[in-house]
Amino acid sequence: MKKIIVDMDGRLGNQMFQYAYALKLKKEIPESEIIINFYRISLYGDLAPNEQGWMNNLQYFHADYQLDQQKLSNFLIQYLSKRQYF
Repeated sequence: MKKIIVDMDGRLGNQMFQYAYALKLKKEIPESEIIINFYRISLYGDLAPNEQGWMNNLQYFHADYQLDQQKLSNFLIQYLSKRQYF
């Protein structure tokens, strides 16, 4: 099974656009599954606790995805941040 891995970034609007794009890819590759990682968003929430919206906002919608529980290393986060996948 192929995996569509989304390294989520941003607040509600950005998260919805990223999830919508993952759904589009899933329609093109029906045997795939969507896996979402909210690690970067949790980092922002920890660094700026007074700002609102840095959390998994998709939890309030009927979204079909698996949550990636594995925390990525800082090296991997920095490496992925430099790539443009869309």
